[in-house]
Amino acid sequence: GSCRVLQIYRKYALKQVFDEFFGEPSVIATRKWVFRLVEPIKDYGGGIGGGWHQDGQFMGEGIRALNMWVPLTDCGQGTPAPGITLIPKRIEEIVEYGTRGAKLDWVVGGELVAELSRDVNIISPNFAAGDALFFDHYSLHRSGHEIGQSKNRYALESWFYAKSAHAANSVIPYF
Repeated sequence: GSCRVLQIYRKYALKQVFDEFFGEPSVIATRKWVFRLVEPIKDYGGGIGGGWHQDGQFMGEGIRALNMWVPLTDCGQGTPAPGITLIPKRIEEIVEYGTRGAKLDWVVGGELVAELSRDVNIISPNFAAGDALFFDHYSLHRSGHEIGQSKNRYALESWFYAKSAHAANSVIPYF
C-alpha cells in the first residue's frame, strides 16, 4: 500500500511540485498521512456535517503544510457518499475554536463560520474517485454530509510540510 502510493508520487514528480510550492525541500507528514473512511450519517437529529476545523490547529505553531486530499470513492454533493465542505476563502491564521456555538472544543463554532463565509458561498464539490484537492493548514473545512447519502467515502489524505517547519511532526522523505 504505502510503497505503491510513494511510487505514484514519484511518477508524478510531486516532490518537485511541493518543493516549488514551499520554496524549499518538502517532506511527507507521517502523522497526517492516512486512508480515511467517512460513513454517511444515519441520524440527522444533531445537524449535518462534521465539525468545522483547520488542520493547522493540530499541527503546531509555525507549520507550513499542504494537504493533497484524494477521494477513492465518487463523493460530494449529489452523490451517495459524503464529500468535503469548504469555505473557499484564503484565511491567514488559525481561527478561534471551541467557542461561539461550537459543540466540541476542537470545532470552529457556527457563529464564526457564518461570519467568515459572509462574502463567499460555502461549497461541497462533487468529486470522482482519483480527483485531487489541495488545501493548506489554514483552510476551514468539514466532512460534507447530505441527507440521504448511503455509501462510505474513502480518501487518501497526504500532508506535506516544508522541511524547515515540520518541528514536532513525524516525517518521511519521498525516497
